[in-house]
Amino acid sequence: MVPLPLNQGVLLALLQQLAVDLNNETSRKVQWMTDVAMAINPADPMIAVHVRPIFEASLQPVGPPAGTPHDEHNIWHQHPRDNACN
Repeated sequence: MVPLPLNQGVLLALLQQLAVDLNNETSRKVQWMTDVAMAINPADPMIAVHVRPIFEASLQPVGPPAGTPHDEHNIWHQHPRDNACN
């Protein structure tokens, strides 16, 4: 049986909840967070305004993936003040 796909709002909420406590089952949660983040469509109108702040808050404790290139559009290389008005 193939599981039903989750909508974008549920995926974004799941990402946020997984990041709440990374002290327990860290590797499992990071893998889930990676899979969920890859499935999120930031252009989806239902979640578009929420994606950036949730991604920044949720992924900051994890840090950039190994080999992440420096790019001013990459959330790993931006200072939070750069997005204060977004």
